[in-house]
Amino acid sequence: MDISTTLGRESYRMEKTLYLTDLDGTLLRSHQKVSLFTAQTISRLVEQGMLFSYATARSFVTAEPLTREIRGRIPVIVYNGALIVDHQTHEILHSHVFSSQQVEEIYSQLMHSAVFPIVYGHIGGREVFCYCPTQINEATRVFL
Repeated sequence: MDISTTLGRESYRMEKTLYLTDLDGTLLRSHQKVSLFTAQTISRLVEQGMLFSYATARSFVTAEPLTREIRGRIPVIVYNGALIVDHQTHEILHSHVFSSQQVEEIYSQLMHSAVFPIVYGHIGGREVFCYCPTQINEATRVFL
């Protein structure tokens, strides 16, 4: 954010810094929680005008409960940048999704390689995911 004001001949420029963090391995502790101290400190700084948000590979549905104690005011980035979501209203502000042709190409390559992913989407305003239970590997089973 750049705010410039001219007073007489002098120009003053005030800048704000956006503090952006990852969640896993950064903001979240080893037990997948934000510490009370961290949540209170960030929330207090946000109340004082600090710009704070997070960017994560997680979905909003899985990230929001872990960050609920932090009272952010600006959007969050989820799904590795595929969605930007309003932290307070949960409204999707921006999405970058695959075209139908890209979906078909990706699906074809995955099936050809016998890779059966977890697929996430939004249907009727709700986040949904699906997978083939008989085809998942151990890592996916642990994740689920």
